[in-house]
Amino acid sequence: MATVIMLKKGKLNIEKALKKMDWDTDKFEEELEMLAKTQSPKTQEKIRKEYNRYMAGCGWPMELVVVSESPKRTPKIKPMGVSKMERQVETKPVSETEIQTLPQTTTALAKVPTIPIPTEEPKEIGNKEAEKSNPILPKVESDVNPIADAYFTVADPILLKHLFETIHGILDEVTFQFEPDRLLIRAMDPGRMCMIDYAIGKEHFEEWRVNKPGYVTFNTEEVIKVVFKAIKKDTTIRLTVNPITSKLIFTLKDSRTRTREFPTLEGSSEVIPTPKITFNALFRVVSKEWQNDIAEMMMSSDHVEICVTQEGVAVKALGDLVKAENNYQKGSDILLDIEAKEDTHARFSLSYLARDFKFFEPKLCEVATIEMSTDMPIKATLHTKFGDLYHFLAPRLDSD
Repeated sequence: MATVIMLKKGKLNIEKALKKMDWDTDKFEEELEMLAKTQSPKTQEKIRKEYNRYMAGCGWPMELVVVSESPKRTPKIKPMGVSKMERQVETKPVSETEIQTLPQTTTALAKVPTIPIPTEEPKEIGNKEAEKSNPILPKVESDVNPIADAYFTVADPILLKHLFETIHGILDEVTFQFEPDRLLIRAMDPGRMCMIDYAIGKEHFEEWRVNKPGYVTFNTEEVIKVVFKAIKKDTTIRLTVNPITSKLIFTLKDSRTRTREFPTLEGSSEVIPTPKITFNALFRVVSKEWQNDIAEMMMSSDHVEICVTQEGVAVKALGDLVKAENNYQKGSDILLDIEAKEDTHARFSLSYLARDFKFFEPKLCEVATIEMSTDMPIKATLHTKFGDLYHFLAPRLDSD
């Protein structure tokens, strides 16, 4: 399998590999399938999209489909533009005290054998951790999403930058849904452990125009790197979706006018509902200090337990060598308010809660409201200039 050249996670030297194989695409796809089975779901999806974009760019109307039901079957070539590949969705009845869960479905490289444990480093959850967490929501499919014809303008480029960086904390690719009166961003990470749920009303934009409701999917890393590298406080940014050219266009205006164009990507047809959870505890914190304290816990363990009572909040990290605990009393400089119907506790991964996924992002909000129930997903409401933005994170269900 040395012919499939991995440059870095999800990145392939496709042209060089094909040349070595005398442009034998069938042979290349067989090796690519073997390689994909050793990768995490997130990396598998990157490989699939990169390969399909390369084939489309060469003018070859093909895309790679790997069938998981029979491991010995070879990859098939299907015309691009066909309906979405069928995915097996299994729902599980839930009670009022349970969140819906679903075994992972097969999506990477169109369909690959189920890999229940995402192994992504350095910032994603490892094998041991993923085994002990339940996905936050099942998948639901819908029809192919139409590309929007819309634009909006913001006068605070720094705030928009922080929004994009927060999204990029869990997603390399994101879908914006343009509705007549709001921008909807609802997505989950590849491990289905954390979720963002943003509904930003048109009143939060300087300009807002939706000629045709629809969607646009794009690479968040490229946008952050190209668009926000050289902005000023007085830079006005307009984001335009052009359905004719299938381009996402950023227009930056200050002392000069600059445009940056990006290709739109094929979006997922998944419909993600908002989790329906009854919370028994709620508390408000100062985002910056709370986030810093949570991040500090990574020096002691890879997870924390958050315990809430009517008197206050305790955050505990039990590592192999070190035990750390922070206690916050109601009315303190960090814990502003608290309400608890009953004592509540749950464990959460610090890989998501504190590292790259900016769960309590202080650059977006000064205060965050946190809601919990025992061994249920945590919900953080970020009170921002874009309105209330919601983050969910599934708990670890292991017990020591």
